[in-house]
Amino acid sequence: MRTIELKSTDRNVRSLWDHFTSGKETDPVKVVVEGQPALAVLPWELFESMRETLEIYQDEEMMRAIRRGEEDVESGNTLNWDEALSQLGW
Repeated sequence: MRTIELKSTDRNVRSLWDHFTSGKETDPVKVVVEGQPALAVLPWELFESMRETLEIYQDEEMMRAIRRGEEDVESGNTLNWDEALSQLGW
């Protein structure tokens, strides 16, 4: 994980942009103040993905549905593609 000092952040904003848009790096950049982690800078897509994941984890009904689906898969209670289409009337 890349690390930068807060005092150097202003001059490094462009390098952060280059860092994330190069296509090579997607890991967050740790920003430290006086040697201690203070912030994480990450690509917007990663932030959005993390936020959506947290929303799902916080939605009790959604988590129950996911668990039921996992239990169905583990117990073999599944349909093949043709069966699913047939049940949907396609």
